Amino acid sequence: MAAAVVAALVEIALPPELPAPTKAVPPQVDLDLENAAFYQKTGALEYSQDQINAYLAYRLTSKKTALNKPLLTFVRATASFRDGACTIGMERSLFGYSIYSRTSYQVDAGAGKISATNVGGWIGRFPIHPAIMRFGDIIFADLWSALERERKLLGKMGAVSFHDGGVTITAPAR
Repeated sequence: MAAAVVAALVEIALPPELPAPTKAVPPQVDLDLENAAFYQKTGALEYSQDQINAYLAYRLTSKKTALNKPLLTFVRATASFRDGACTIGMERSLFGYSIYSRTSYQVDAGAGKISATNVGGWIGRFPIHPAIMRFGDIIFADLWSALERERKLLGKMGAVSFHDGGVTITAPAR
């Protein structure tokens, strides 16, 4: 029993494979989404994983004080894309030691409404079942709050599809 607990703690302590911090110029994703949602801009919006990670770094820099918690300092958030799913990762620091948490979603655009389904998560490299992540998603509540504007704008889009290393966002049908 003790060996299983130690193995779980090692998995939690190990850093996951996250995208490296990017030096790319962040695109104005929020303005693109706003134009597509309100001004009937046609055509799909295409972003690479690096572009989205650059945008997250840019967008969350000004919100670090809101994302910092007692003893937990927000370091960064990342997005990883694979076919049909998006994984959001967050790095926080506890006394200088990095703690990683990730959550993964599949997106569906049925009945003209975009919805996201949690398909699991991780703390460090330790996997968490989707049924538990429905409740464990509270770990990301402050991040979702900081990205509320983008979440609302994405909800107005026609479709969102993830592919390896990128995302395609389709404007709503008029």
